[in-house]
Amino acid sequence: MVKNKRILQIIFVSILVSFSLANSIINNDSLSNAEQVNSVKQKSIKTVKDYKDFISSMKEGISLGNYNLAIALGALYMQNIHLKDGTEKANLKLSKKYFRLAFNKGYGLAAFYLSIIENKEEAIKDIKNALFMKYTTEPIRELLAIRYAEIILNTSLYNNKRLVKIAIKNIAPISYHSNNPILDFQLAHLYYINKQINLANKFINSACNNPKADKKLLAMCINDPYLQTRDKNGNLVNKTSVIKDTTTPFNSACMQRYSYGK
Repeated sequence: MVKNKRILQIIFVSILVSFSLANSIINNDSLSNAEQVNSVKQKSIKTVKDYKDFISSMKEGISLGNYNLAIALGALYMQNIHLKDGTEKANLKLSKKYFRLAFNKGYGLAAFYLSIIENKEEAIKDIKNALFMKYTTEPIRELLAIRYAEIILNTSLYNNKRLVKIAIKNIAPISYHSNNPILDFQLAHLYYINKQINLANKFINSACNNPKADKKLLAMCINDPYLQTRDKNGNLVNKTSVIKDTTTPFNSACMQRYSYGK
């Protein structure tokens, strides 16, 4: 039987993954703000004046219509910046202001960051609206779907049957086309909560047999009694001969898996 604590342990893995994906996306050269974001690393910002000058240059870019810079600026305002002559403290009010500006201009990635500082109901509403915005690319849509599932599964919302059904309706089409093991893993648990056991088993197998699955995810998969592992010829094999090196920082309790259908 599913335990509330178990859901928290499982989704912790995907939370780490989604933040890693967000960092990768915001630094991706395909984004129009990449040059500006990368310049954060290249520019020598040592003093408060350097920092403020840099903020001013970003605001100028935003005023010229580069709303990807609004996302970058919002992300910058989320953290404390330690400098030689002082510390610029995080300002979540300004952070939200710039994320919302980008969001209102059709930049879906802003919804991911808004979901960190908003309440869960607002976050879900924003993510749903952002999934097919004008500037929501496929990688960003995938990231938003992962975040959407996290919010449902990692909060009391997983007890709300209506919201679980809506989440499945929105996430499933993205998962079908993404080949993302984390997203499949999350969708399996949403299906399980919704008592769609066959689909839950289908997606847990898809996630755990995906060559893209990392060690943390495989560690969560290894004791799943419903997992069927096949070799390249399609023959069933002992999964321990395929899933190797499952070193993980999680404790042994995290190795316990759902028994779907029980």
